[in-house]
Amino acid sequence: MWVAKLNVWHAHSYVMEKTRKLDARLSACYLNSFLVNGQSFLSRVALVSGPDAEKLIAAFKADARIHVEDVDGRQVYFTIPVTNNFHALVMDRSVFFLKPILAEKGEEFWTVGSHRKADLKRLYEKINALKPKAWAEWVFLKKMRVDLFNPNAFERLSDRQRWAFVHALSSGYYTYPRQTNLKELASRLSVPETTLRIHLRKAEAKLMPALGQALVV
Repeated sequence: MWVAKLNVWHAHSYVMEKTRKLDARLSACYLNSFLVNGQSFLSRVALVSGPDAEKLIAAFKADARIHVEDVDGRQVYFTIPVTNNFHALVMDRSVFFLKPILAEKGEEFWTVGSHRKADLKRLYEKINALKPKAWAEWVFLKKMRVDLFNPNAFERLSDRQRWAFVHALSSGYYTYPRQTNLKELASRLSVPETTLRIHLRKAEAKLMPALGQALVV
């Protein structure tokens, strides 16, 4: 699959402009679309982080264009009308989001994919054709393998690797500071320490690339 990461700015954003003067970042994705009295709306959820997270959440609540459905910790569930939605304006069925949209410092970062390189180039050109109301810059454009189901990396573990990893996780082996060490865990599970180490190393070797791809792409 062809994958692109774009730095995007567009006017009248519901989300992006709120991060310009705040030390906070926001990751948002779409949940649903629905009709009310013939008008189309979109459901979204945003995860807010950073020192000014609470101020950013307050800015959501104060925006009359946004209907905040719920705030659960740092997660904001909200709905917006489809009318003039920028993403719907420039996206088509050939291009799709691979990760949540990241907004920070008054800009957005999109990670999008397509089966054809030309489709991503067309998206880039379509956005820049809207200048000065919108622009896009390439962060990267490359062909790569994409795993849209990173949690399923867990399913790639053997039974013994999964058993070892689950027990290590629940016993606090991966906490900081660690609540147990390898020797104590092996004794508790009645297996040789070297055997447990091998199981965990193999499990980590399968899980870490999936986690790394989720962070980097």
